[in-house]
Amino acid sequence: MGVEKFCCSPVARILIRTNCQGRRLLELRAALDVWIAAHRGLGIPIAELAHFEGLLAERRSALEELLSIDDELLDTVLTLQNSLARTSRDQASEA
Repeated sequence: MGVEKFCCSPVARILIRTNCQGRRLLELRAALDVWIAAHRGLGIPIAELAHFEGLLAERRSALEELLSIDDELLDTVLTLQNSLARTSRDQASEA
């Protein structure tokens, strides 16, 4: 995510992270779809089930990270909004 260091806006940086995480989730979905298509029958070996469990754990982790990024985005937007409102009030009181 080298692009992040060149963006000045905190919101832009968070949106870039959201986009990257979204791409990661699409990759994980594709991997899960491939696994499911390859293992439609019964009698799946334990090692294959362990691989599937690992894919699900990766997806869970990616979803948790996306939720964390969403929380950060909301906090950042609210902080910026409060800062803008405070600046507007200060400017109005000086006028």
